[in-house]
Amino acid sequence: MRRMLIGVGAGVAGFGGAVWCDAKGGRRTEPVRGVVVGGGCAGAMLVLTMDHLMHVTLVDKKSYFEFTPVLKEFMLGQTKDGGIDKDWFRKYFIPHKYYINNGRLIIDDVVEITPDSVILKSGQKIPFDFCFVCTGSGSNIPWRGSTALTVSDRAQEMQKYNKLISSSEKITVIGGGATGVEHASVLVREHPGKQVNLVHSHQRLLPVHGAKSGHYTQRRLEEAGVKVTTMAKVTDVAYDNGKFTVKYTHADQDGGVIDERIIKEMEPVDFVMDCRGIKPATGCLRKNFSECLDDEGFVTVNEFNQLTGHPNIFALGDIAKQDSSLGKESGLAYVVDHVSTVSSMIRAIAANNTISEGNNLFNLGIPLQFIHLVDQYDHVGTAQLIGETRGYLATYLSRKLHSSYLLPLNDLRFKEPVPLEMNSNMRKWLDKNRPQKTEQTKSA
Repeated sequence: MRRMLIGVGAGVAGFGGAVWCDAKGGRRTEPVRGVVVGGGCAGAMLVLTMDHLMHVTLVDKKSYFEFTPVLKEFMLGQTKDGGIDKDWFRKYFIPHKYYINNGRLIIDDVVEITPDSVILKSGQKIPFDFCFVCTGSGSNIPWRGSTALTVSDRAQEMQKYNKLISSSEKITVIGGGATGVEHASVLVREHPGKQVNLVHSHQRLLPVHGAKSGHYTQRRLEEAGVKVTTMAKVTDVAYDNGKFTVKYTHADQDGGVIDERIIKEMEPVDFVMDCRGIKPATGCLRKNFSECLDDEGFVTVNEFNQLTGHPNIFALGDIAKQDSSLGKESGLAYVVDHVSTVSSMIRAIAANNTISEGNNLFNLGIPLQFIHLVDQYDHVGTAQLIGETRGYLATYLSRKLHSSYLLPLNDLRFKEPVPLEMNSNMRKWLDKNRPQKTEQTKSA
């Protein structure tokens, strides 16, 4: 007689009990399908972690991984004869194919994610058992939203921006958060002869931190030669005859507009960098998972980075926002913590165990070259100015993850075959925890 056990709840006890109660029967030989959407820091780490546990499909708009925290160092810094140092570039820009062994790479845009598949711009539909959304965030900084498909195209694009910055004598940075402060500090450090302006809508810089940090940062920037203007809400940036003119209105101490009818203009400059905030790239989730998005578009996840009601779908990196009631830091949690948490959960399911405490990247099977922790970037941006990294994803990564963690990627070869027992356990967990389709959904 066939017996059926129904488990209620998909938490640690729920999925642990489910896989424990049915550990021996019904093995399936096909690999579990995992889709990683986005090939940034979180996506690349997940591929390395999951590549030998399941069949992983990485979907990214470009064919390479780039270490974004160092972009400003090249864009704003001095280069040899205006060219790109090839050795430097190879450290930070790695083709995805170098570290994908058992899975596959698809270069395309993801337009929609459903509870069981990923739909691409080309119309292709990729079914999954697990989906890991690592789409990251965008900004108004021109070199952060690159459309270059190949590493060589990206190199040419970066060189163009570097020459543009080098030829500009007067530059205005808009936004006094972590990104704006970092860019202004690198500019004034690398180009001491340039006029650098920093415009911020709040009364003090770094408003999400304490007043002491904000005042100290402003003092250090002004001592270095940066002209800081606070309580100025930028309304428009006009371009005429090769010059940019920043238009603004006065704001209160929290950045609110006092009188939008009064518009003033700043001195024209050669280049403007808009560093105001970040925008989560979560458009592919909006149609089917709008209840999991907050007003700004960030994904609300539980302590295991799962979407509510969808335990096989995870959000990691910049887009993930954990519920403040969990007692963890709200907002942009660290990529490393996210990868450790999700990898631990998947390995626990695969090994037919429950989550254990104390997992980290060193025991998750990621090669040492990829996670070699050093403190190389003490001189970068905010870390230099206020001596702390708490709360800044980019600075945290640039200080904690040595760029050469990705080298030599030619040595990173997972030849271990996909363990069928592990896939069998994951399949059982998925069968017991995925939301069941309703009759209405089936008929549709």
